[in-house]
Amino acid sequence: MGGGRAAGGTHDGPTYARAVTESRWDVLDWRRQVAELYRAVRAEQDVAAAHRRWVAGRERLLRTHPASPVPVGERAGYDGPGV
Repeated sequence: MGGGRAAGGTHDGPTYARAVTESRWDVLDWRRQVAELYRAVRAEQDVAAAHRRWVAGRERLLRTHPASPVPVGERAGYDGPGV
C-alpha cells in the first residue's frame, strides 16, 4: 500500500494528524502520571497505605485517562485488575 492509505481509511489530512498528535500527548501524560504515582507510593511510610494509594491511582488512570488500555466502552464499570 502507499499514498498514506491504510485498510479501511486514510491517514491524510489534518484530522488524522491532530488525532495522532493528541494520542502522543496522552501517552506522554500517562507516563508522567504513572511516574508520579510510583514516586508517591515510594514516599509513603506505611506499606498498607502505599498499597492502597497504588491500587486507587492505578484504577483511576485505567478508568479515566485517554491513553488507558481499557476500551472506552468498558471504563465506567471497570473495577481494576485483580490484586
